[in-house]
Amino acid sequence: MSHNNEFLKFTSKELAILYFLTKGMTNKEIAGVLKISVGTLRTHLKNIYRKLNLDNRNALVIWCTENKAQIEEEIRFISSKKEILK
Repeated sequence: MSHNNEFLKFTSKELAILYFLTKGMTNKEIAGVLKISVGTLRTHLKNIYRKLNLDNRNALVIWCTENKAQIEEEIRFISSKKEILK
């Protein structure tokens, strides 16, 4: 699978949040892993909702489930890019 330009609209933090949502994690759990406040996480989620034209978490979780393979691929792509840039 190749890198998908559709996912370029997301920041690396937003992609991480999407990934954690595919794992069924709560806002508190995701914020803890990312070392950000729940309020900051909510701001990221609002940005994700806007970018995907969604209005609630249930719709976002469904989108994440439908796009899980691509989200995981993008996470791998970002990780490999960071390794190359070290």
